[in-house]
Amino acid sequence: PNLPEAELLLGTRIGSVADMHEAARGLRGLGADAVLLKGGHLLDTALVTDVFHGPEGVREILHPRLQLEAHGTGCTLASAIAANLCLGHALLESCLAASDYVHAALSGGYRPGRSEVLVLDHFGAAPTPT
Repeated sequence: PNLPEAELLLGTRIGSVADMHEAARGLRGLGADAVLLKGGHLLDTALVTDVFHGPEGVREILHPRLQLEAHGTGCTLASAIAANLCLGHALLESCLAASDYVHAALSGGYRPGRSEVLVLDHFGAAPTPT
């Protein structure tokens, strides 16, 4: 989930990366086998930190913050994780690859017309055929 979703599920405020780790543990305590908590809503940071807690361990996934407003990143991330799992990758590996994919799609995105919301460039983030 993203931070507002996790806050709603847990009934607590998440204001730091340390809070994110506590929230991920809390979400696992509710029955989730693994949690990938998206940190894009922590706006006062130069890096976006996503936090993974699962059977494969604990991991912070870092990307430089892009100065843009986008829509659809969570859906894209979930779909990219599912696609990597279908390819036979482990859960943590799938989350890492999906996070890199979304960051690349955001980096190559565009704004149609006068919109201030970025459209992700899914083909720009796709691997180049060899």
